[in-house]
Amino acid sequence: MFTVVEWPGVFDYGQSSIILLGTSAVVFLHPVLYIPSQQGLLFNVRVFWVWAVNSLLHSVLLFWLPMLMTAHDVLWPSGKEGGYLVLGNIVYTYVVLTVCLKAGLCTHSWTWVTHVAIWGSVLLWFLFILVYSNLYPTIMIGAVMRGMDHMVFGSLVFWMGLVLIPVVTLVPDLLITVWWEQVQVVRHALAARSALAARCVPPAFTRLRASPRRRSAYPLVP
Repeated sequence: MFTVVEWPGVFDYGQSSIILLGTSAVVFLHPVLYIPSQQGLLFNVRVFWVWAVNSLLHSVLLFWLPMLMTAHDVLWPSGKEGGYLVLGNIVYTYVVLTVCLKAGLCTHSWTWVTHVAIWGSVLLWFLFILVYSNLYPTIMIGAVMRGMDHMVFGSLVFWMGLVLIPVVTLVPDLLITVWWEQVQVVRHALAARSALAARCVPPAFTRLRASPRRRSAYPLVP
């Protein structure tokens, strides 16, 4: 759902500099704010492989953390254990939530479309499990999923992992995002200070400084 609803983002562009500085004219006077995009720092071959390795790290954590969490197979207070289908649906639920939270970390401008896309994706997955787990035998599909909603949602282990595992997976991303945002804030603040200093210079002084200096015919007159 996120990729379908978020298509207006193709026409979006960052305006954090304009918001911080108050006017687009000031931004154009300080091209340092656009250095990351001008030099291709935001997306290049290196950034691509960083994202690829990061996604591989996410995959490893999202698989092995639930595996370790269910290592003793007991998922319910009754002592019953789940099979590979229960584990698969648990892992996929964590994947959906982690992907949506990661999309939120990469989002700079939150709008109602963004909220619908991110939180709506999580809600649709839960609704899908509820519906698909109760289709059989009314509709002769998904026999192996019958009752899966009760098995997954009835496990306290699942709900504990739903809170902890996506958070643990995204902690490195969160730290890097906070660091990068601080770098951007400092860069914008320096540009804003420079713009403010330029505005505080009196116009007469600016014209005097810009005009060539002429010597007076009288020695004591500058």
